[in-house]
Amino acid sequence: MLRNGLLLLGFLGVLLSSSFAEDNPPLLTNADLAKYKRSDDNSSSQMQSAPQQIYDNQGYQADRADRAERNSYESWCSAGAKCRNRVFRAKDDVKEADERYRTALNEYEIYKLYKGKMGKPSDYITAQRNLENAKKRLRDADDCLSDLESEAHVKGIKPGWLRCQK
Repeated sequence: MLRNGLLLLGFLGVLLSSSFAEDNPPLLTNADLAKYKRSDDNSSSQMQSAPQQIYDNQGYQADRADRAERNSYESWCSAGAKCRNRVFRAKDDVKEADERYRTALNEYEIYKLYKGKMGKPSDYITAQRNLENAKKRLRDADDCLSDLESEAHVKGIKPGWLRCQK
């Protein structure tokens, strides 16, 4: 017990002494630098600045800005068209799946009414799942479009760019 207590006090002493140690690196004088200089340190190095290109032609800068704006416009226009087309296709799919489901449901109701005297109806459960999947795709497409619109709003994109209007 006494031994464990002494070990604990010793450990705490080490922790406290290390926390009060200075974190500053030692300062080296010129004499220290000469003392620790290696033989391969004889070469003198100079800082070289990277070359900078300066465009005197203002037309080049204007063309560059126009190209950047056009590329940006084209990318936003294509992204908006992609999401809008996805929404339109999903709406068509929902409409077709709803019609198929209603038809299948009517056939099933008639089948139940006549106790199977008619032919087997189309599977209305499959039609119902297809309708649910089409509605999910429509929600996802709407989310895509709304996310794109909010991203464009945050980035300060002009309002007509998503609709391909300048």
